[in-house]
Amino acid sequence: MENRFDRRLARRNLLTAGLALAAAACFPWLETAAFPAAPRFEASHDAMGTLFTIVAYGPDRDLLARSANAAFDEIDRLDAQMSNYQAASELSR
Repeated sequence: MENRFDRRLARRNLLTAGLALAAAACFPWLETAAFPAAPRFEASHDAMGTLFTIVAYGPDRDLLARSANAAFDEIDRLDAQMSNYQAASELSR
């Protein structure tokens, strides 16, 4: 009796896993159908001896540009304070 119960439980687990796998395979298709891709915004900025690149997605390009510029301004602020390459930085004084 216990062996039959174990087989039913194993069969149920296999069926559940199969249904979950089938649902997961369909999910990317459903997601792209329900939510169209948002426009991509990309901006780059040289600071601290490297190139910073921000990639963002959203319908409001102006908001994304302002947000990226605010992030780049913060990077420049930190660079001005903590750069050991710039003689005028707080860290170098």
